[in-house]
Amino acid sequence: METLALDGTSLKCSDLIKVYKDCDGKVKVVVQDSAKEKIHRAREGVEEKIKSGETVYGTNTDVSALKSAPPPGSGAQAAGYAGRWGKYVEHYDKQVCRAAWVILLNGFARGSTVVTWSLVKQIIRWVNMAWNKKNKIHDLVPNIEKGASVGFGDVIAPTVLHVETLAKYQIVSEDKAVKREYEFASGEVLALLSNNCFTLAEAVVTVSNIIETMEIIEVATALDIEAEEANTFIISKEAEEVAQWETKKKVIERLRKLLRGSQLFHKAPSSIHPYVSLRASTDILGTAWEALENTKQVLEDLINSHQGNPVVVGPWNSDVSETKIGPVAQFDTTRLFWSLSSLQQAMGCL
Repeated sequence: METLALDGTSLKCSDLIKVYKDCDGKVKVVVQDSAKEKIHRAREGVEEKIKSGETVYGTNTDVSALKSAPPPGSGAQAAGYAGRWGKYVEHYDKQVCRAAWVILLNGFARGSTVVTWSLVKQIIRWVNMAWNKKNKIHDLVPNIEKGASVGFGDVIAPTVLHVETLAKYQIVSEDKAVKREYEFASGEVLALLSNNCFTLAEAVVTVSNIIETMEIIEVATALDIEAEEANTFIISKEAEEVAQWETKKKVIERLRKLLRGSQLFHKAPSSIHPYVSLRASTDILGTAWEALENTKQVLEDLINSHQGNPVVVGPWNSDVSETKIGPVAQFDTTRLFWSLSSLQQAMGCL
């Protein structure tokens, strides 16, 4: 069994793909002890603020237009946020749901939310047991509909996931869950729904699929060069030396390796100039790979960041000397949208 230890800062897209592809309980998710301490200290800071009479958004208030009302404190109340649930027919891949909760857990591991360690432990149990198809708890994983978000955050998808799991059952052993709602502490319901863990999880899976497609396209390009008996200078060491940027250089090197042993390097080409599409292939492939690398970096920044609103900052997770709690919009997806749009255009050139 492989163990993925979350610390809030070092989660890789490749780690999430391992979690996503695991349906047999071979990847166990844990939270590092140092992160556990941060979670405890953040919650203690929140409790102290509440006791002192300070207003903490979503913890001793409701949210959005209901800021002056009491906070949502149960799965039943949270279900009210899922008012549009049931109007769509397309569902998330259930493995995406698992990856989404790992992203959420990784955000909690930063010690910047209001959640308790008790909630984190319960989510870890679900992540490690419910997505194992050999486990009876697997049958409790709900279908989560796509397209139901009504704001910057995913909101509906994470709400439905927690309403249909945490708000109905508690896992009490390795393969047993009982009908009993988890007792949410103040603010935890908002922490579960005010995030973009589903958007990020699906983006990570999509980028992984595109990487696999790109690897196939490179093989196809090499075969095309062979079939056309093209001038091999376009993938020569000399062409690599004069290539304008590093990603293009790597494409040229990989294509040359794919054609290692080819007779093309020992005979005259069919034409002094290959078709323009072949001459430009390293530029087009290099551009697509560069867009992929940029998108992957953006995703890794976001899956290792605080998700949601509010944020808790203190000496355990920053250089500040006292606890501060304030509003942020770290569920905004503008940067992700920009990187995915760039990737879409680059892939379109293929």
